[in-house]
Amino acid sequence: MVRKQAPRLDMFSTYHLKPGQTLENTKVSERKLALIASESAFQRFVDYVSRPQRLAEEREAAAAKLEAIKKATYEMSKTWDNTIENIKSRRKEELLSKSRKAEEERIQFVKEMTVKNAAERAEIVRQARKLLLYKQPQCRRINRALLASECLRELDAQVEFEKTIKETDNQREMEYVDLMKKDVEKFEQEKKTKVEEQKMKLQDYSTKLCKQIEENAKTREGQEKAELELEIQDQKNMSRDLQLIKECEAEQTLKKKKELQKLFLDTIDEKKRTELEVKRHEKFEDLAVDVYNKSKSRVKKMLKDIAKQEKQIQEQRAQFIADRFVSLEDNRKSEEEKENFKKAVNEIEEAEMERQKARKDFEHAMRITRIKDRYEAEAMKTKQKQEEKDMKTWEMLQRFKKHEYDKQIELEDRIKEENKKRIYAQTLKKHMELQKAERKREKLLNDDAEEIKAAMKQVDERVLSYGQEVLEECKGVRPLYPILKAIEECKREIGMIKPKMTEVPSPPRKPRRRRGVRRGPCTKIIMEDKTHYL
Repeated sequence: MVRKQAPRLDMFSTYHLKPGQTLENTKVSERKLALIASESAFQRFVDYVSRPQRLAEEREAAAAKLEAIKKATYEMSKTWDNTIENIKSRRKEELLSKSRKAEEERIQFVKEMTVKNAAERAEIVRQARKLLLYKQPQCRRINRALLASECLRELDAQVEFEKTIKETDNQREMEYVDLMKKDVEKFEQEKKTKVEEQKMKLQDYSTKLCKQIEENAKTREGQEKAELELEIQDQKNMSRDLQLIKECEAEQTLKKKKELQKLFLDTIDEKKRTELEVKRHEKFEDLAVDVYNKSKSRVKKMLKDIAKQEKQIQEQRAQFIADRFVSLEDNRKSEEEKENFKKAVNEIEEAEMERQKARKDFEHAMRITRIKDRYEAEAMKTKQKQEEKDMKTWEMLQRFKKHEYDKQIELEDRIKEENKKRIYAQTLKKHMELQKAERKREKLLNDDAEEIKAAMKQVDERVLSYGQEVLEECKGVRPLYPILKAIEECKREIGMIKPKMTEVPSPPRKPRRRRGVRRGPCTKIIMEDKTHYL
């Protein structure tokens, strides 16, 4: 048998005891452990610890080797055209040149666009200034004058156009008259030719008619002969037919006469038979009426007898019942009186007992109601006292609340007054600031008066130049009077033309009344017969 060898351990741990220590006299927590490893195991530990450094050194060596290889390949292939580096560098240079060119083009485009935009902006500004100039009242006046001159030009053009239309109409009328004359002459000539042609046609037609008439006469004679023969034959046939018709009619009349005679005889027999039947029927009806009347009278008599008998029977029966009732009534009266007396006594006793019982019930109910009223009165008193107490407390609370509410209202009023004062102070400050700004603006306006005058002068010059431009444009095209008048008014407004001095007529003076010496009353005496009253 092969003996198993014990496994050899490269590394194990054991307790490290100091001198004087044993496993028995030392605790487990105080015992120190020692690691015992072989040389190969220790070397493995060292290799494991120094592995990152070793790997780093290997990587550096590999990188240096790769760098040397790259450098050698670059030195060898730097003159080649188809290498990746050269292709990349060439592409990069091309891209750079393209980007430089695009940038130069963009800069050039931007410069051109700036110049163009500046020109467009200048044109827009010029147009805007022109539009603003057109909004000036003087320019509007010039434009109105231009419009008036344009209207006058249009009117002149319309007048000229109407004249030309009239001339063309007259010319067309003359041409139309000439054409009508030519047409009339042509029509007359055509009419003559047509008349001649119709004459020729009539002559031909007359010759043809003569021939046709002769032919028709011949054919008519032959037809008449044939018709005469046919008529003769028809007359013969008609006479034969009439004879046959007459014979047939005679036979039919004989037959009808015989039939009528037979019918007449039959009707006479029928009439006689009906008369006999009517007479027999009348006799039978008379007999029936007599029998009915007799039976009716007999039935009436029988009914009267039966009614009398029934009446007698009823009277007898009523008499018998009356006699029987009288005998029974006498016996019944005595018994009924006794029973009625007993009933009356019993009823009186019952009524008395009920009256006493009702009085007792009433007294008991009254006693109960008095007790209830007493309790209710006490409850009402207590309730009233409680309500008075609650009312007093409520009034006290209301007084406290009113006092608090008054304080709050006073506080709110005070706050409102303060807010009003604050708002008034703010409005005053704003008003003062506005006044200061107004003063500053007036000061600036006074300072800028000369600049404003210069600007107004510039505007006036532009207006006059615009008027001159319009005038030059309208020369030889439109009437110039409205435009000249508008320019003159503009110059007068600007002050280039002095306005005409118009003498204001002085109002006529009223003639003064001459004041002389007041004369006294007339002292000359006039007789009464010579005085005249108005």
